[in-house]
Amino acid sequence: MGRSIKSKFPTSAYNKNKDKQNQISKNQKKENKKELIQKIKENTPIHKDGDRGQGTDDQHDTKYKDLYRESKKEIKNLEKEISKKNNDIKKVKTENTIKDKELEELRKEMYELRIANNRLIENYSLLEKRKKDIEYELTQDIQILRSELEQANANLKGKEHIEKRYENVKKSNENSLKKMEKQRRTIEQKDNECNNLRRRLAKAEEEFESLREISRSYENLSPAFLLHSLIESIDISNYKEFSLAHDLDRKLTRIERGIRNVYRTKHTVNDITSELYGNVYSKGEEYVFVDIEGFEYNVSSMPHYDGFTEGTPAKAYRVSESDVVVSYFYKKYSKEFSVESEISRSVKSTKNNSNPQREEDSYIIGDFNVLIVSAHDGIKYRDRLRLHGLDAHLADGFEVKSRTLDLMKKADVVIICVGSVAHAYSDYAKQQDDPKYQIIFNANEEKIVTRVIYAKHILGL
Repeated sequence: MGRSIKSKFPTSAYNKNKDKQNQISKNQKKENKKELIQKIKENTPIHKDGDRGQGTDDQHDTKYKDLYRESKKEIKNLEKEISKKNNDIKKVKTENTIKDKELEELRKEMYELRIANNRLIENYSLLEKRKKDIEYELTQDIQILRSELEQANANLKGKEHIEKRYENVKKSNENSLKKMEKQRRTIEQKDNECNNLRRRLAKAEEEFESLREISRSYENLSPAFLLHSLIESIDISNYKEFSLAHDLDRKLTRIERGIRNVYRTKHTVNDITSELYGNVYSKGEEYVFVDIEGFEYNVSSMPHYDGFTEGTPAKAYRVSESDVVVSYFYKKYSKEFSVESEISRSVKSTKNNSNPQREEDSYIIGDFNVLIVSAHDGIKYRDRLRLHGLDAHLADGFEVKSRTLDLMKKADVVIICVGSVAHAYSDYAKQQDDPKYQIIFNANEEKIVTRVIYAKHILGL
């Protein structure tokens, strides 16, 4: 049998009545037993020892036996009645148990019906409230519609205006649906394009990663291994392609000569902190080196050069805060760098000269493209470069990043004036590691011209 469900209603009265009926049944059994014992006692005579005789004893034995048989018979009858009563009581208990279960089920159903009834009452209340709200809304809408209808009838004869308005709304809806359909197709097309681009990007990333792995495999190759590989790969069929090897030999010789110049002084190779590019000038019996930033250093040693002139272009090793060792003179571009030297060293005289069109200003540097990135004096720098025959342009150092970066990529030389540009442009130029990007601190016209000439010779423009 399943577990009985306890009623939510009190059952104390029922249990009390049930206990009372059980007590009555027990009391009745006790009374019946008591009556039987009393009857036996009443039918049993009391004898005295002095009056008892033999005949009398026999008579009494007979009466006692008869009384015993009658009592036994009566006890059996009483036991049958008691058994019958007990069976009746069991039936009554069984019926009571069934009735109790039925009553419990009825109470449970009554409780569930009461809960359902409460829910129905609540739902009915909500529906009544909703009905009133809807009736109120409908009343308001009807009033609004009546007002609109009356206004439409008053202004444009009602029906014609409504029909015309309906047609306009219908056409507007049709146009909107067409636009939505067109936009949906456009979105689908764009989604397809995006998916294609994603696939292409994923493929490109895979190829890039593959190339990166190849590149990493070459990072740790020693120069000796590379040179040996080049030497072994030269033969009669491709020797012309290795003509740059002569430049490698010349550069190696140049570096060795520069290091020998360093050893002629009190310094060693470990004292070299950087390589500088600039010009050498005579200063009495001594020489000074001025780098492309305009900083001046004492020349501790330099190679012998019969064609030396003021401003001869050179490369130097910086060995201390104030000293350099000149390692190489650029003889091929001596004339151009001499003009550049004069321009760089005439900053003060330029500001004091009343004639703006000097001989140095009209010197033709070239016809390549130069982009100046600066937010200050950019127009002045651009016009100055145009006087030297250059195709110069200007980009504001704080304008839209994508446009400026695009112009920087297209230009042959890019001059970035630090202090008047966003950090993004100077950071980008440093990351490129390309001599076409020239970064200048404390810019002025002379520095701009000098740096453009330097970039021209480095890039071979």
